[in-house]
Amino acid sequence: MKQVIIDLGGANTPTRAGTVDAVLSFRPFFDYVKKKITTGQTDKLSFYQFVFEKLKQFELMDDPVNIEDSSRYAELFQLIHASITGITTEDDETLWGLASPITSTIFYGTDALINLLVDKKNHSLNKRVWDADEIEKRKLTFIYSGLLEKFYDYALQSKNGMAISFTDPATGLLRFFQINKDSRFINVTAKEKLPALNFRKLEKHIHEGSFNDYMQKKLPLSLFSFRGFNIIFLTDITVQHVIENIKNSIIQSATRPKEACVGDAIHSLKTLIGSKDIDFGFIPLVRLNNRPLLEFGSLSNSILLHNSLAAGISEQNFMSLINAYLKQPVPVFLKGVDKYKKSSHPLLAILKQSRVTSFALIPLFHNSQLAGVMEVYSKKDDILDERKLLRLDAVLPYLAQLIKTSVDDFYQKLSNIVNEKFTSIQTSVQWRFYESAWHYMQKKFLQKKDADIETIIFEKMYPLYGAIDIRNSSIERNNATREDLSCQLELLINAFNKISKDYHLALIDEIIFKARKWLTVLQEGLSPSEEYKLNSFLGDEVMSILQHLKKIQPASKAIIDDYIEALDEKKGKAHENRRNLELSMQLINSGISNYLDLMKIELQQSYPCYFEKIRTDGVEYDIYIGQAIAPEKPFDLIYLKNLRLWQLQSMAAIYKLVQGLQSQMPKLLHITQLIFINGDTIDISFRNDEKRFDVEGAYNIRYQVIKKRIDKVHIKDTDERLTQPGKIALVYFNNKEAEEYVSYINYLQEQNILENNLEFLDLEELQGVAGLRALRVGIVAEP
Repeated sequence: MKQVIIDLGGANTPTRAGTVDAVLSFRPFFDYVKKKITTGQTDKLSFYQFVFEKLKQFELMDDPVNIEDSSRYAELFQLIHASITGITTEDDETLWGLASPITSTIFYGTDALINLLVDKKNHSLNKRVWDADEIEKRKLTFIYSGLLEKFYDYALQSKNGMAISFTDPATGLLRFFQINKDSRFINVTAKEKLPALNFRKLEKHIHEGSFNDYMQKKLPLSLFSFRGFNIIFLTDITVQHVIENIKNSIIQSATRPKEACVGDAIHSLKTLIGSKDIDFGFIPLVRLNNRPLLEFGSLSNSILLHNSLAAGISEQNFMSLINAYLKQPVPVFLKGVDKYKKSSHPLLAILKQSRVTSFALIPLFHNSQLAGVMEVYSKKDDILDERKLLRLDAVLPYLAQLIKTSVDDFYQKLSNIVNEKFTSIQTSVQWRFYESAWHYMQKKFLQKKDADIETIIFEKMYPLYGAIDIRNSSIERNNATREDLSCQLELLINAFNKISKDYHLALIDEIIFKARKWLTVLQEGLSPSEEYKLNSFLGDEVMSILQHLKKIQPASKAIIDDYIEALDEKKGKAHENRRNLELSMQLINSGISNYLDLMKIELQQSYPCYFEKIRTDGVEYDIYIGQAIAPEKPFDLIYLKNLRLWQLQSMAAIYKLVQGLQSQMPKLLHITQLIFINGDTIDISFRNDEKRFDVEGAYNIRYQVIKKRIDKVHIKDTDERLTQPGKIALVYFNNKEAEEYVSYINYLQEQNILENNLEFLDLEELQGVAGLRALRVGIVAEP
């Protein structure tokens, strides 16, 4: 125990001695001990009797004590300490002291408290990290809280302690404490009658943060006299403060860089563990394509990762080490690395290379899932021990959450790059896009500038192409347009005939003449230039006249409105044929598209493949399958054969699906079905500009060219189109390519899915393409 005078407060505050009637006195304590003896309700009666006799010897119970003379009363202070804390309390364990009744001046304290507050070398206060004026503000609030409770029976708030922090001279790190006060030994009396208070106003000032100012005005401390002393004791709240800091880092990680938040967390951990010589590293568990991704930017501050190559550990061996640990992630502590001189374990080799003397690996679990691993290590002897490691237990869940947010953020960045640089992609090839996105992030991190995205290529893929087309869709669309235009012209002629009965104008007769002439032209067929002229006639010339007639001939308004209403694309009679055609085409395409979407999911279950669907007047699809799609899953030709059989089965199923929809079609339509057989593999690459896959290389482009030209191919030396409703056409180059499909056709004929009418056909020569052949077989119709 020591006598000192330490001022923790500000220099000019309302509670400074001289501005408040506050006197250091021991009368309240004397009365406290006397009461204990009088009541006899204590198991320490003999002790209090001893203290009481000692107190009487000092003969200062009613005299004020000058704080500068406090060193004369060391024995008294020891008795107070023993009475309050117990005689078994060790001096070096408690942060306990005596202070003046109002100011923040400590005049006596335990060794532990004094050593914390005072620098032994220069006998000055240790570096404080708090605002003294803020401390005084909180203390003033605390005082007024007690006054309101004592004199007005008004409970303002709980009398919680005030938090302060010191830079620990031994470690150079912050330590956080809560100042608690025991004011039992302060007698407060009012010097005069106290004023009434408006508690509604008081609460308003509490809400607005002006409570102290309001109270000093309405109830100045000069109205009171304070006699006695404060007991101050500090509680170490470093652990709680560190937890709050890490929680704040988690919250701030939504807006601040993750690296900065992790850096703050590491600084907090050094504070918690109490040593600048202990360092921390993190290995967030990121899996890319089912493999742990260990190096991903500035978050990878792991000493193991950074020093594995320097220790002569190959990447393969290091990954084996990591994978073995991930299978059984348990805490590991190597207190003395030098003790394992004969061991050749890769972990020890890395630590020795890094000059680490003590090392711990601590797994971090978030919702029972491994989020990452924390490294704790020191390069100095006898610094890291089990006791320090135990201090980390309280913060492990919060560290796991922080690392989990970093991992989630990394995945989100990958996803953003994939969506920005590529497009919405299929699951089967998603792994390759994320790998490319990761390489892009690496380049940006290393080069500190934007980088080029690499080209994604899948080599030696087996292609499958199928097309379901609406038969004569262009002709059907032209016919529907012609029929609707004829309807519009007849409606126009009828409208002008009605108007001319009541309003005679030569221009009306001219419009009727032109409309009849256009009807004749429509029956013979429109050229592109004639179609343009007709639209100009109906859109510009006719509409301007109709608008003029509505103004000068109000009686014609209803007739003109009926005509204009008939032109409405959604409901008007003049669009009925085109509307019916579009509804029928949408019905067909939606049915086919939905079927293929379901099949795409089913096909992935046997072996991953890329399935791209293209909407035209019908539906086309490209399928690519091969080892490059799923490097970790062995590819076999059996998966390709399964897809080819599926092609034929699905074409038959789609035909029957469309047959079932025909009763719902406002315009009856039919479909044709085409398959292109290509026995050789091709390479495909993702075109970043078009956000889609395309073939790679001159030879492979030929495959794409043939696909585009065979949809309207004819049988050799005839005018007959290869594709016909109710039949599947399969185009190929040589018999070997067709043999496999013939066996599938025979199987489906046995299953009564295909007709027994297989044809072997030669096809006409197309531009740049000769020697094409085809199979054609009918589909068994539903009875």
